[in-house]
Amino acid sequence: MMLSFPATAFAGNCAGLGTLAQSAAGGFADGKPDESFNEVESCDLLQNSDGTQTYLCTWQFAYRAPGAAAVFDMLDRLIPVCIRGAQALPADDSVNHPDSYDLRRYRRGDVVISTSLKDKAALEQTLVTLRIDSK
Repeated sequence: MMLSFPATAFAGNCAGLGTLAQSAAGGFADGKPDESFNEVESCDLLQNSDGTQTYLCTWQFAYRAPGAAAVFDMLDRLIPVCIRGAQALPADDSVNHPDSYDLRRYRRGDVVISTSLKDKAALEQTLVTLRIDSK
């Protein structure tokens, strides 16, 4: 499903972001959080090889759709506001990607929260992700 919706769709999810960060701080001990976001394509709780877990939400848009950049920008603005104490991390310039890619990362304690905007020309898609890594 390709989406196009205003970034204001996230305005009501500030508490949800905070709840997800709290759940991540506890290692997602209660399993997959019930938080959901408007028009999300998918949210999954993933098991990492080091025993930690990651909560990952992905939104798909038509290639370079303006709505994708708007959602990415909104998430980038909301994370430090909604997740109290989240501090921006330095840019990760080590990413080598043939299409455009932007990553913003924040840390609160042992939890890392990131959002990315990735253009996939071959798939004719732009993906926006929200990733919350547990300790």
